[in-house]
Amino acid sequence: MFVAVLWRRRVCQAAVCGSRSYGKLHPSACQTQRLRIFQSLCDRLATGAAEEHKASRADLTIRLADGRTVKGSAGVTSPLQIAKSERVKGAVASRVNGALWDLSRPLVEDCELQLLGFDSLEGRQVVWRTGACVLASVMENLFSARVCREGVSDTGLYCDYQLQNNALSLLDVEQRCKQMAAGKIPVIKLEVTVQDLKEIFQVSVSSSF
Repeated sequence: MFVAVLWRRRVCQAAVCGSRSYGKLHPSACQTQRLRIFQSLCDRLATGAAEEHKASRADLTIRLADGRTVKGSAGVTSPLQIAKSERVKGAVASRVNGALWDLSRPLVEDCELQLLGFDSLEGRQVVWRTGACVLASVMENLFSARVCREGVSDTGLYCDYQLQNNALSLLDVEQRCKQMAAGKIPVIKLEVTVQDLKEIFQVSVSSSF
């Protein structure tokens, strides 16, 4: 599982991405603990979301970029489901009422939906973000590197890391990334609080931020 974590206070991003600190735990123990905490948070939020969906499920009217309208259910229908039902190929992200929206995130109200492909800047950055997650996971799990940060720019992706063994073959890294990407492991994004973030990564985030 690739883990993409969001936090609600944007000013914390620079402080945390600049240098992750995992305390005194062994790297493998850190990974296991992070996944355990992350999964517990996912389960907790999924339970709450399921209750909301049961209470809602109102009919939706969704207007597509070409002017057509389709029907859906609040809290159930996602842009990805619409892309599949309408046979829209190459969609990697979407805009809902002008705001970026994950393909797998259920819609909640009547809206205008735009499906985005790799030919859009947003679409490229979604693909690159996934690539950054793959690269960071390979560096950390297969090469025992300490990943400091990963992300995207307007021109591609990056991954900053520290490696004790400098004899690193970029071809080997590329092959490992291709192998991992071929496994189609899902990328799971979760919005968390600062306290949750500190627990996941065992970092200290000043309350002054």
